[in-house]
Amino acid sequence: MISKRTLGIWAVLTIGVVASAFGKDEQWLSYRSSRQARDIVQGVCSQNLELASEKPEGVELPVFKSDQPLFGKFKTPMAKDGFLWVAFDRTSKRGAYSILYIDSNANKSLKDETAVTAYQKEQNYAQFGSIAVIFDSNDGPITYHLNIYCYSNEKENRAYVSSGCWYEGQITVDGTKYECMLVDYDSDGTFNDKSLNQWKSDRLQIKKGEKWESAFVGKYISIDDKLYTLKVAKDGAYIKIAKAVDVNYGNFRVPSEIAELQAGGKNGSFVFHPKNGICKIPAGHYQILNWSVEEKKGGDIWQLRASGSSDKARFFATEANEPNLMIGQPVVSKLDVQPDGKNHRINHRLEGRLGESVDILHNGSRTNAPKVSITNADKTYNKTFSLEYG
Repeated sequence: MISKRTLGIWAVLTIGVVASAFGKDEQWLSYRSSRQARDIVQGVCSQNLELASEKPEGVELPVFKSDQPLFGKFKTPMAKDGFLWVAFDRTSKRGAYSILYIDSNANKSLKDETAVTAYQKEQNYAQFGSIAVIFDSNDGPITYHLNIYCYSNEKENRAYVSSGCWYEGQITVDGTKYECMLVDYDSDGTFNDKSLNQWKSDRLQIKKGEKWESAFVGKYISIDDKLYTLKVAKDGAYIKIAKAVDVNYGNFRVPSEIAELQAGGKNGSFVFHPKNGICKIPAGHYQILNWSVEEKKGGDIWQLRASGSSDKARFFATEANEPNLMIGQPVVSKLDVQPDGKNHRINHRLEGRLGESVDILHNGSRTNAPKVSITNADKTYNKTFSLEYG
């Protein structure tokens, strides 16, 4: 005969075993939010709100102080309709829109919302945050914070939403513990976006020593030169990392001068230090994200560092297809001059073969901005100007 005490013990053990079996691969993270989220997580990509003065149909509205409030949609797949309504108000006919309403409970009403006042305001802009909204899910309500910037003048009105939250915590990978941060990089309310477009892919950042390394949220992740599969909860609450098995690989080639490069896509992002110009990568569709060329002269280290490549840098790597990517030198120096009233705007840039933006570094630091000399035909005007990095 089993006593009630024994039954109780069995019940506890059973629940523990079930919970362990169900959640053994899940590594849970802690939710954080801040007005300074962009700086803490090393940057996010803002979502542009298309603003209009027409009142949205079927939406209950509060009593506005302005006779011309502005309306926009924060687009997110976490909301049933795919977006939340946002409204901007102000206390005068001109100046910053320093009052905000957002449909924080996704009930298609702004009338039941509390007005949010900008924490920072100047003549033409206002900043709000961090603002909490609540998404419904099968597991209950999910909180998400966002930061909003609104700019207004007589010619245009603009507003941007950026993620004001992230997840962080300690994870264990193959017996080693790491600090990590999970970032909603494209600011759409979800944390598991995979994309070939680097602006649409969320990020997982892992601290190695004193340095944070950022990788695309994708099918795979490389940690200490080992490949793992990666799964991320849509709401960001947990991740799963396991050793990758039965992976199909492909190769691609780059010029032998390339010292380092990074490629990314839905499979994730990977950093390479090519040997003889050959790189091995899980088969798939990728884009070159950045590359560098290095040369040592007289004890000094000079680098060309490129980023922001275009669609021309996209490629397929499979077992049967080994693309040859034309990156690296030569680099083109371009100078643009545009009239601006009585003045002229001068822009100088270095551009790679695929449209990349290129910087010159000397011993790890960007070199001084170049100078521009302007003269007329008879040399009666002859001046040299120092450009500045924007």
